Amino acid sequence: VEGVSDEDLDAVTAIDACLEAVEAHPDEPRLQFQFARALMNAPEDVNKEIEADDLAYDYLNLAAKANYLPAYAYLADFETDDARAITLLRKSADGGFQPAARLIAQIAENKEAGIGQDRSNSNVSRLSANERETGEPGAVYAARERGPAGHCSASETDRR
Repeated sequence: VEGVSDEDLDAVTAIDACLEAVEAHPDEPRLQFQFARALMNAPEDVNKEIEADDLAYDYLNLAAKANYLPAYAYLADFETDDARAITLLRKSADGGFQPAARLIAQIAENKEAGIGQDRSNSNVSRLSANERETGEPGAVYAARERGPAGHCSASETDRR
């Protein structure tokens, strides 16, 4: 079973499920990251109501403090400074998160081609759900690894 892509994500349901999971396991960086991802995909009206972008940024920072590698790559999407964004992507890639390494390569190719460092077509939110979650292109993870709304389970018991 493949992960849930951003396009297929029911963000409102995912936000509710992930909030419940984060409240039950507040120190779990994977859940912090998944909650942030759900928030980043919130519809505009929900985003305004709960300040989803600000919450996503805060939860990505929590996950990054625990050295959860995908969080660094997603934090790059919030950066307005391209150099800082590349630093975050490098930190993620150097730790082994391959999608970040591919993004760095894509940005370098764009720059070489004279496109510059525009990250609008090379941000981590454009990765497949599996790449974001596992760091492996085309990788899949079992349905038991995913909780309500496609993710947000914490323990082995929760994952079944």
